[in-house]
Amino acid sequence: MISKRNLVFFLGLCIIFAGVFYFYTWNPVIQKGYFLQCPSYKLFGLYCAGCGSQRAIHFILHGEWAAAWHYNPLLLVLLPLIVVLCIQYIARHLFHQYWDIPLFRNNLFIYLLFSCIMLYMVARNLPYPMFNALKPT
Repeated sequence: MISKRNLVFFLGLCIIFAGVFYFYTWNPVIQKGYFLQCPSYKLFGLYCAGCGSQRAIHFILHGEWAAAWHYNPLLLVLLPLIVVLCIQYIARHLFHQYWDIPLFRNNLFIYLLFSCIMLYMVARNLPYPMFNALKPT
């Protein structure tokens, strides 16, 4: 049985490897075929909240924030929250430090976050020109 500490360490190494891979070898804008296309877009022609994230992550790693915003603005808005949650998880399981953030346990915050993600997903699929900026190209 693998301990949770070893699993977190292994997952951290995988994330670092993926980041190095994204940074040095793969440009998702030019090269196609390493990863599958989004199932919701491929099957239904609808952009999900994560569409464009692979390209956005590539540009974030290269420090091109405007290009990352162009592919998935929600990812950039939620990036600080994602980083804090990852640090909190790593601190808890690798260093046995419990870093409690009450906001993350607040049901209202969770419902508002979920509602914002759903509204973003709906808005990026609306056929009006003012919502075109939310669609990845």
